[in-house]
Amino acid sequence: MAFVRVYGGALAECSVNAGQLLQAHLDISSSSKPAIIFRIAARNERGYGPATQVRWLQDQQIPYHNATANNSLKRTSSNTNSAGSKKQRLAPAGGGPNDA
Repeated sequence: MAFVRVYGGALAECSVNAGQLLQAHLDISSSSKPAIIFRIAARNERGYGPATQVRWLQDQQIPYHNATANNSLKRTSSNTNSAGSKKQRLAPAGGGPNDA
């Protein structure tokens, strides 16, 4: 499996377009649920920090590569976080010593 860079820049956010998602490798090896794997890493003047891997679980009822672009980007209620789960941590907007 090879990773493809979809963004490199100063902003702390990125949108991945539907075309890139349709070309993404669908990992079915480590779980019963198919997923797209993202690696997220930050860079500053000293280089890259540790990468974080995120598995984006895909709906098993619709074959991913046969889905339309709109269907591939939708989240269903079955895969959203419940109210009792961990809250998402957001990165600061900038100005810190490690921002680049």
